Amino acid sequence: MAGVAPCPDGLEPIGARASDGVELSGCWRAPAGRRPVIVFFPGNAGNIRSEAEMALPLADRGRGLLVASWRGFGDNPGQPSEVGLFADGAAFLAEAQRRSPEAPVVLFGYSTGAAVALNTARREEALLAVVTLGAFTDMPSLAPGLARGLMRDRFDNLSAIAEVHAPIFLIHARDDEVVPFDHAEALKAASGGQATLIAVTRGGHRLDLGTLTTALDRIEAEAAR
Repeated sequence: MAGVAPCPDGLEPIGARASDGVELSGCWRAPAGRRPVIVFFPGNAGNIRSEAEMALPLADRGRGLLVASWRGFGDNPGQPSEVGLFADGAAFLAEAQRRSPEAPVVLFGYSTGAAVALNTARREEALLAVVTLGAFTDMPSLAPGLARGLMRDRFDNLSAIAEVHAPIFLIHARDDEVVPFDHAEALKAASGGQATLIAVTRGGHRLDLGTLTTALDRIEAEAAR
């Protein structure tokens, strides 16, 4: 497998292998009992440790957590691309299901990771919910800073969200300085009534996920109905 991920305390390093053979590093905590596993798909900035530290509050109250990382970032081999990141997302979802086969799964995608979550969900029926934070409508509509070499790819979330059957929750800060709030509104409209928009007044693009534990409780309860 890829090099051991420098996971923060409370998470253990794991590996996953994509369908094209690329080996990836991630971080893991098993759920308590039959609590859900949150599979966290990060953005394309930072590193595995910083993204795992961002996601760690999601493992509150006995939830499991798997934090993915992408090819071509950190110590992972390969070159990042739309097709490649989608393969990585499928590999990490499969790894979570292998490790906790009885646990419900929530895909949580942040920024570019939201595109991976939506694309993964359009191909996976057995999900409790899909949650996005700072999701964009498509990559070309954004400034090159976020794209970071991926601008040749579309990451067309407007098309993907229309094909997701699981409950979708779009979390977006109104003061997001990277992905304007109207992207979330457009995604909600494109979902055909499948998505709920959760507007946060402040927090910017990299919202503190420790503020979302109550929202995640609500999401789990609504998705389980």
